[in-house]
Formats: sequence, structure tokens, C-alpha cells
Amino acid sequence: MNRYLADENFPIPSFRLVFESGIDIVHIGLLAPSIADPDVMELARQQDRILVTFDRDHGELIFSRESLPPKGIVYFRLRQYSKEEPGRILLALIRSETNFDGFLTVVGSSGVRRRALWLQS
Repeated sequence: MNRYLADENFPIPSFRLVFESGIDIVHIGLLAPSIADPDVMELARQQDRILVTFDRDHGELIFSRESLPPKGIVYFRLRQYSKEEPGRILLALIRSETNFDGFLTVVGSSGVRRRALWLQS
């Protein structure tokens, strides 16, 4: 089963919803608040976790600056949402057995799309 690292911008009520559903997830805001984006990705890599975030900078670090990606990234691009909605969406994706490994999975209001993380040679 996958393990997840919620970035500081992932709402705490959503984090709690996922955590209380029995999913192995930790929140960077509770673990190591205010660390830089490259350090968040490094922590996700070290702990073999899929990063869950609202921060587009992680994609920039990977695809433009060629930083090493974590196992996977779930990037939320929602404009308006309740504090629990991202957690409900993440749980639905996990329960539907969406494969996050090796992908930047973008969750937007119009649906979900994925891009392979390991495009670098």
C-alpha cells in the first residue's frame, strides 16, 4: 500500500479525513513546518511517499530544473473547495486504485490527468 506526504498547503481537515480512513499519510506542517520545496521532495523520496500538494513548484523543480522526483506526486489544481474536499477526492482516487507511482497526477475541476515523472535520461 502506498504511503503519502501531505504538503503544508494540503488542508488539515483533508489530511485528518485521509489519516482517519487508515491511509499512511503524514503532514509536513506537523512534521517539519516551513521547509523548502526541494527538502519536501527529498523527504518524500527518503520515506518512499507520494507527495500530495497544491504547490505547482514541485513540477517546475522536476521538469525544468531536473530535480529528482519522489515516488509520485498528486497535484491539486482546484480553485474553490471545502477544507475536506481534497481529502475526499484523494480517498476516492486511492480507493479506485489509481496508480500514482511514477506520475505527476493533476487533479483539477475538470478531471484527473497524469504525466510520467521520469522523462529525464
